[in-house]
Amino acid sequence: MRATDFTMYSGDPNLPMLAGLTVERIRDELSRAVPITHFDSDPNHYEITNLRYTPGQKLVLSLESPQRKKPISLRVFRSGIARGRFETARSHHPDGSFLLDSLNAVAWVFPAERKLNLGIVADENRLKKIFAEHRNITVEELEIVHFVPEHTYTARVAGRTAAGTKRTEFLKIYADDRGAKTASIMVDFASQTSDTSPFIMLPANTSYIPAEKMLVQAALPIIPEARLTDADAARALASFHRLTSQHASWQHDTEALAFGQAQEMIGLLFPRHQLELASIRAGIHARSAEVAVPDRVLIHGDAHLGNLLPIAGSRVGIIDLDGTCWGFPDHDLATYFAFKLWLRVRAGEEADSLLDEFPAFIENYNTAAAQPISMSRAYLRLATKMVTERVRRAIARGKLTNEDELEAFIQLANCCLERSGYNYA
Repeated sequence: MRATDFTMYSGDPNLPMLAGLTVERIRDELSRAVPITHFDSDPNHYEITNLRYTPGQKLVLSLESPQRKKPISLRVFRSGIARGRFETARSHHPDGSFLLDSLNAVAWVFPAERKLNLGIVADENRLKKIFAEHRNITVEELEIVHFVPEHTYTARVAGRTAAGTKRTEFLKIYADDRGAKTASIMVDFASQTSDTSPFIMLPANTSYIPAEKMLVQAALPIIPEARLTDADAARALASFHRLTSQHASWQHDTEALAFGQAQEMIGLLFPRHQLELASIRAGIHARSAEVAVPDRVLIHGDAHLGNLLPIAGSRVGIIDLDGTCWGFPDHDLATYFAFKLWLRVRAGEEADSLLDEFPAFIENYNTAAAQPISMSRAYLRLATKMVTERVRRAIARGKLTNEDELEAFIQLANCCLERSGYNYA
C-alpha cells in the first residue's frame, strides 16, 4: 500500500482528515497512543495490508509488521464521532483499544477487534485443545494469512497427527454466522467431489466450531508457482456449476446497488467521469432487456484467480466458498476475466489484446457446461463487473493508483458493452 493511495479520497467532504493521511502519519499516531508492548516489532515497520473505504462514512484498515503476530485495525470516522466510539470500544476492550484523536480514529490492537472475537488465536493452550479435539492434530505453528477488519481473520496452521505426520490446515474466524453456512455447503460438496476423477478439488474434512465462529479445513495440495490457464479455469467453473447444495441460498441481485455505489464514488472523487458511467449503466440496462437470461446454477460468487489454483493431479482447486449461492453462471465467468483485466491494467500494460481472448474463454466454458451462455450475455456481465467489481473495489480498497487506471476500466466497460451488440447510436 503506497502512501499516495490516500490522495484519491481527498475530495470526500465528510472525511476531511483523509486528505493529509499517509502511512507514516498513521504510524506516528499509533506510536504516540499505543504502548510499545502492544506491537510485535518497531511500529515503523507496520504496513497497511487491507483497506475498506465507504464514501462519506468511514475508512477501515489493518496494519501488520513482517512478524505478522499482532495486527492492528483502525477505523477513521467522520468528524465528532471517534471519541464516542472509543468509549464504547474501551468498555469492551479496555486494554486493546486506543483513541487517535487527530485522525478521528480508533485503533484496536490484537487480539482486540471491533467485531471479531480473536481471543482463541491469542490463547495458545485453548487453540491447541480445540485442534486436538476437533482435528486430531497437535498445533506447532500459526501464521496469519489474511485479516479483514470487522470481517474475517484467516490463518495457516501447521501441526502433526498422533502418528507424527505433518498436516497443514486453515482456520477462518468470522464476524457473524456465515461460516456455519459455508461449512454446511462444503459438507454437501464432499460426496460430489470426493473421488480422484473430478477435474476440480474443494477443501475437505471441514469442522465448524460455533462458539468461536471458526471454520477449519484441510489445505489443498497446491503446486507453487504454477499458473492456471484460461481453458482450465473455464472447465473448472463449468464443473463447479454442476454441483448442488441444499444449504446454498439464492443470490440477491446486488449489481444495481454496486453500480450505484461506484457512481457515488466517482461523483465524489472523480466527478468528470460521472456521465460516462451513467451512459454505460443505461446501455447495459437497455441491452440486457434484449438478451436471454440463463438458468441459475450453483456459483462460486468470487471466482478470481486467487481462488482458483492449480493443484496436484492436473486438477484445479477452488477455495473460499463463502459466496457460494444459486446464481447466474456469467457472474463467475465475468468475475474471473475482470480480475485478469484488472491485473493487466495495474501492471501498466495494454488490455485490449487480453479482452480479445474472452470469446475463447467463453467457448471453452460452453463446451464443458451443462448450459451454454451467449456471448452477448457474457460481454454484458463483463461490462458490469468492470464497474461494480473493478472500479468500485479499486477505489474502496485503495488500489486505484491514478486516474489513467480509472479511465482504462471505463474504456474496457464501454468496449464490452459495444461487443455485446449494444448500438450507441
